[in-house]
Amino acid sequence: MFEINGEKYFKVFECGKIPSYMDPQHRYNEDYISQVARNYDPENVHEAPFWVGHPDWRSEPRAGGWIKNVAAIGKELYVSFSNIADWMKDLYESGEFKKCSVEMGDLEVDSNGTVVPYLWALGATNIPAVKGLPVMKFSEKKFDESRLKNKVCFSLMNFDYNQKPKFNIQMEQLKKLAASLNIALTGSETEEQITKSIEEKTAALKASESAASDALRKSEEAKAVKLVDDAIEAGKIVPAQKEDFTAFAKSNYEGCAKLLASMSGKPLTEESGVATGSDAKPATDQLSNVAYEDVLREPEKYVGKLTDEQVNKMKAASARFADTSV
Repeated sequence: MFEINGEKYFKVFECGKIPSYMDPQHRYNEDYISQVARNYDPENVHEAPFWVGHPDWRSEPRAGGWIKNVAAIGKELYVSFSNIADWMKDLYESGEFKKCSVEMGDLEVDSNGTVVPYLWALGATNIPAVKGLPVMKFSEKKFDESRLKNKVCFSLMNFDYNQKPKFNIQMEQLKKLAASLNIALTGSETEEQITKSIEEKTAALKASESAASDALRKSEEAKAVKLVDDAIEAGKIVPAQKEDFTAFAKSNYEGCAKLLASMSGKPLTEESGVATGSDAKPATDQLSNVAYEDVLREPEKYVGKLTDEQVNKMKAASARFADTSV
C-alpha cells in the first residue's frame, strides 16, 4: 500500500504471477493493465464493488466498499477506495481475510458494442490466483513517493502522476542500432531520419553481401573448372568426363580433388595415344556390360581399354548422365 495526496492505494494484481492455465496467451500483461487503469471511470461507465469472494453478480451481492481510482505502475495494478464498510475492515483486521482477487476482463461499455479492458469488481479472498500479493491492511501507512519516479502511471480520476515518460525508448533503440551499423549521428535527427538512414545502410549491406557472394561463387566455379582441366591434361580423366567431374567439383571440391589425386596419370582412350600398337586393347565381350557409372567409380580399371566413342556411348546409355536436352 502507498499514499498519494492523502489517498491510499492497495496492490491488487501483478503481471506474470497468474497461473498459465488461466492466461495461456499471456493476455494480462503491462499493456493490458495500463488500459484497465486508463479505462476505469466509476461515474460514466461502472463503479467496481469490493465484495467477499467472487459471487454471482445477478444475486445482487452486498458490497463492502467501492473502488475509486485504478493505477498501473509497471507490472503492478493498484486501487483506491471511495469508502470501505466497517464490517469489511473488521474482516481484514480480525484476520478472517488477508488477500484480494480482481475481476478483470473485457467489458462492453455502450450500446454500439464497444468493448474495453476493465476492472469490474474486487473480491476479498484468502486464496487469490495471483500469488505473492501483500496482506491488505486498512491502517495508516506512509509511502515514499520517490518509488514512482521514471515509472508510467495511469488513472482517469484525480491522479497526479498521469504523465508520459520523458525517456523515449524507441529513439534510444534506434540510436543503438544506428551505432552498431556505424551510422554517424549529430543528435538532432528525428526518428524518421534515423530510420531512413538505417534502411539505406541495411540495403547497401545486403547489396554488398550479394555482390561478395556472387564473386565467391564465380571464384569457386573457376577453381572447380581448373581442377578438372588439370586432371584432363594429366591424363587422369578424358574430355568426355569433364562435365560430370566439373559438377562433382562444384558441389564437393575437396572430395573431387581427393579422388583425382588418387588416380594415376594415364590416358584412358586410344585418342590419347596409349591404346595403340601392341598396347591396344579394344573392347571385348567382357566390357559390353560396363556402365558409365562403373567407369566413373573405378577409372583406373579401364585405362587403355576404352575409346572416346565407347565412353560417349556409355554416357548416352546412362539414365543418370545422359544428355536429354533437345
